Amino acid sequence: TNWRWRPSPDARPSSSAADRDTSATTEGTATAASTRAADPGSPDIAFYPVTSYVDSMDSNPTFEVRVSSDRPPRKTLLVGLSHLGMAGVTAADYLVRHVESEQIGHVAANGFPAITPFQDGEPRHPTRLYTLDGTELSVLLGELFVPVWAAQPFADALSEWSASAGVEEIAVLHGVPFPHGPEEHAVFHVSTPSYRTRRLAGTDIQPLGGGVLDGVIGEITT
Repeated sequence: TNWRWRPSPDARPSSSAADRDTSATTEGTATAASTRAADPGSPDIAFYPVTSYVDSMDSNPTFEVRVSSDRPPRKTLLVGLSHLGMAGVTAADYLVRHVESEQIGHVAANGFPAITPFQDGEPRHPTRLYTLDGTELSVLLGELFVPVWAAQPFADALSEWSASAGVEEIAVLHGVPFPHGPEEHAVFHVSTPSYRTRRLAGTDIQPLGGGVLDGVIGEITT
């Protein structure tokens, strides 16, 4: 159960606690309550149970790629999603910021908790589709984390749209942890034989030795 705390109606006025909401696990709530009770100068706290964030999720979420521009997507789609380390979404964001680009669509989520990123006071869709001018690349930039249990419908929606839009290949920008120093970053690949022959032959990009790709990345690459 999750809990929300806020000052009780007869609490002493306090600018640091007024109108402040937060949520925590039951254990975290108990810790917060006991800490404030030990401080005579802190306001009285009342706890109210609220609906769990997880309980509000639909067990069968759906996703849809919606294109809002007449410009067609490019033949190659680069996908950068939010994941551990944020390497993929960071690389995708770098491309969108440093190459002339245009947003042509987004991925809509139904039955799935959403976020609303914003920049310069303007809200944006969390998963956005761009084209990069002067290239054969489209970029899907995902700031909304998609957990493993929702990976298949997300990947299915992306695959269905890609097939109907004439996208010929999909490349995923993704980070994996390994021991290295600050200047020892490296690039590896996990790819199908046809992609490796077409795109990576003659390069010094080495195959990743072994492991498991899960979630959306695993769904897309199989």
